[in-house]
This record gives sequence, C-alpha cells and structure tokens, in this order.
Amino acid sequence: MDVPHLSDDPDQLLAGTGADRPVVALRVRASVGRPGGSAQAQWRRMRAAEWAAWTRSLPWRVAATVGAGATGVVLGSLLAPRLALVLGALAAMAAGWELRCRPSPDAVAWRRGAAGERRTARLLEPLERHG
Repeated sequence: MDVPHLSDDPDQLLAGTGADRPVVALRVRASVGRPGGSAQAQWRRMRAAEWAAWTRSLPWRVAATVGAGATGVVLGSLLAPRLALVLGALAAMAAGWELRCRPSPDAVAWRRGAAGERRTARLLEPLERHG
C-alpha cells in the first residue's frame, strides 16, 4: 500500500490518499518523561545493589585494611624502626583505597548513557521549536 506524504498544507492533505472522507493529520509531540530519566533510574538501582553488596562485605574489608596496616608496621619495624608507623599507615591507606566501593562498568555505562541523553535533548531543544 502506498502511503502518501502529508505536508502542512491543508489543501494537500487529501491529495493522493484515495479517502472518501477527510483525513486528519495531527502533529503529536510525544514525551515519556525526562531525557535520560530511565537510564538514571537504572544507574541508581545498580549502584544501590552494589552498595548493599559492598556493605555486606565491609567486615572483611576492614579486617584486610587493618591487617595490611599491621603487616606494614611489622615490616617497617624490621627495615626502618623510625618509619614503622608511617609504613603501616601507608599500607593501610593503600589497602583501603583498593577495597573502596567503585561502580561497575555496567553501572558507569548507564550513567554515561543518561548524561548523553540529557546532553542530546539539550542540543535538540532549540531545533524542536523550528519544527
């Protein structure tokens, strides 16, 4: 079936349609929410699940950080007794930094997608006014 192209000219609305009665063409502006809203919601759901998993594993993370600090103090006291506490603190900070809560690559992709949708909507908004 050949679908005619409908222009804004009201005289051409019926041209080539083969319809017995008038055809009404409406320009509909669809909006389903905020640009990037669903991707942002997915990012928040993923981060909440990741945070919950991270907090469940917090006791062993704290134990590993304290253990790294204690190991640093012991090794530091053997190598340089004056710097034992500094080396222990550095070891604990390094272990804590490595065991921090980081977003997964999938969650980061959702966050970037939401930002891209918002940026695209911002760029397209002036063009939408011109049709």
